[in-house]
Order: sequence, then structure tokens, then C-alpha cells
Amino acid sequence: MLFDKIIEGKAHNTKYKNGYIITDDICEMHIFNKDKDVIVLFNKIDLNFFLNYFWCAFDVGRIGSKQIHIYTNINRIHYKLGRLLLNVNDNNLKVEHKDRNSLNFCRNNIYVVNKNSKKNKIPSKTEYFGISKVKQNTGKDTGYIVYYYDENNKKTYKYFGIKKYKTLDKAKEKAIEFRSNVN
Repeated sequence: MLFDKIIEGKAHNTKYKNGYIITDDICEMHIFNKDKDVIVLFNKIDLNFFLNYFWCAFDVGRIGSKQIHIYTNINRIHYKLGRLLLNVNDNNLKVEHKDRNSLNFCRNNIYVVNKNSKKNKIPSKTEYFGISKVKQNTGKDTGYIVYYYDENNKKTYKYFGIKKYKTLDKAKEKAIEFRSNVN
């Protein structure tokens, strides 16, 4: 692959390279090491911003649903790309992607939202107090969550998923059984 510009660096004992492919409008930044090659999209007007920093990638989440986050270090502090690009300093705000592609940082694709405004993570209510059905973004039911207060009076939860209990009905049955035995 032919890059217009390459920058090399090291983060957490891993050698990374940032390779840039510069076009008329949308540019690509490749963050790569021996394990992966991550391609980040951005507008050409932001090219100088990208070239001012050395970028790294890390995986967040469970296997099968991992998201890749892009960050840089400034004075030994991690800064996520979206927050730095849009100059978001408030911890109650976060940067979201319209197309849900966490590697697309084109200006028409990123925006700032309040952290508490995630609609798709709210579980569906059931007829049982303290038990909620959990759905994926695709609408598929994945199990139930039981909310309760532990011995330290701290609100907590336990998840009953269809992976462990094989069926949604069995997961619901175990969730109801667990809920009836707490508090």
C-alpha cells in the first residue's frame, strides 16, 4: 500500500505506524502494528489536526461486540479522537457517530450528545417488578436483567441470558426465581 505520509511511534510497548492516504475530500489514516490495521476516515480539512498527533487504537467490549477506540497521549493522558477533534471537555458529553461506525470521523458523521441520552440501551419492562427484558440493537431479545439492592444497600443487577439458559423462557424463569429470593 502506498501512503502519502507515514508517522511511527510507540504506545504501551507496542509499535504503531500511522499511514495517511490523502484525497480531495475524504482521507484515510491507517493505524497499524503487527496485529491489526485500522482505517479511520476523516475530512481533508482536518488533515493538519491529525498530523499533529500520533494515534493508537484499542479494543473495548466483549468478544464479538468489540469497538475500536482511537486515542492519543498528551503529557501521559489519553485523549479520544472524537473528543479532541470536536474540543469536548465536559465529562457529561460524548461524541457519537451517525452511521455507528466508530472509525468514521468525517464532520458530517460525528456529533456531541449528553451521556445520559442513550435510548437503545434501555431494557424493556416486564410484568415483574425489578426485572427487565434486554434487547440488542437489532431487536433480538437476549435475556433478562434483575435489579436489586445488595447487602450494602447499593443498587446492582444480575443478568440471565439465553446463552447460559438456552431459551428466553428459561432465562425469564431463573430471573423471576432469583428476584423472589432477594430483598
